[in-house]
Formats: sequence, C-alpha cells, structure tokens
Amino acid sequence: MNPKRRWIYITVGLLAINVLVMGVLVMASAWSPPSVVPKYYERAVAWDQSMAEARLAEELGWKIALSLSRDGVLVSAIDPAGQPVGNAHVKVTGFHRGYPAQRADLELMTDATGVARGTPSPSAAWRGTPGWYELDIAVHRGDISYSMHREIELPSEVAARQP
Repeated sequence: MNPKRRWIYITVGLLAINVLVMGVLVMASAWSPPSVVPKYYERAVAWDQSMAEARLAEELGWKIALSLSRDGVLVSAIDPAGQPVGNAHVKVTGFHRGYPAQRADLELMTDATGVARGTPSPSAAWRGTPGWYELDIAVHRGDISYSMHREIELPSEVAARQP
C-alpha cells in the first residue's frame, strides 16, 4: 500500500469512527429520560424576589440548620437570642439532581427544641441516593417567615447513617 492511500484510509477510518460514536451517543440520549430542573425558568425570573426574601430572612436573624441523611431531613431553627424556634411550620421541597422530576414535599412542625424531622415517602426514587440535592426550606411561625434555598451533598459514606 502506498503512503498516499494509507493517509486517505486513516482519515476515512477516523471519520467513520466519529460517525459511529455520535450515533451511539444519539441513541443513548434518546433512551435516557430527560433531566431538566423543574420550573427553572420561573425560578430564574423570580431571582430578584428570592434575593429580597433572603435579605429579609437574614435580617430576621434566625439560624436554620439543615442536615440530610439516607432516611430523611432534619431542620433545626434558633432565634437571634439563641432560643429554639418551637411550634413552627416547616415546608421542605427538594429533589436529587439526578432525578429532578421526582420531587419530595415534606410538611413538618418543629418541637420544643426547634427541631423538625421528616422522611420522604418510601416510593421517592431519590431517597437516600448519594449525590447533590436542591432543597427549598420555608419556616413559618405566626407572622414571621424564613425561607432559603440550599444545595447539599449526601456523600455515599453518610448515606447509611440515620438522621
């Protein structure tokens, strides 16, 4: 085989491999479900309002701690004086980034120590799956409201611990 033909065959071979790989990628993307963040556009449009709410929440001075474990969510609330925020309504809405269409909504109440625990339903596909979660937390007590958005990782070694 002469050298000129060899380079033609190499070039055609590389192009053929590229077409084959692109075909495999197109087929793989068609078979997997789309992973689109729900209401992404609405959240982007409401960004200024969300930032204003976050500033008001910071001025309120509550300290909200959030932890995520394999079996649920733990939220604790403390007021500026260091006292627990008891008897507050807590709403947690979240999803695993790998399963954005599978949201979990939890309605909780804080106890006298300012702690609220909740577990997503057993059918929640993301429950206990290691990875990144996006959670919206809203705490209401009387006329006072506190809301925040958190992105939190559940590492695989933590996935086995209880909340």
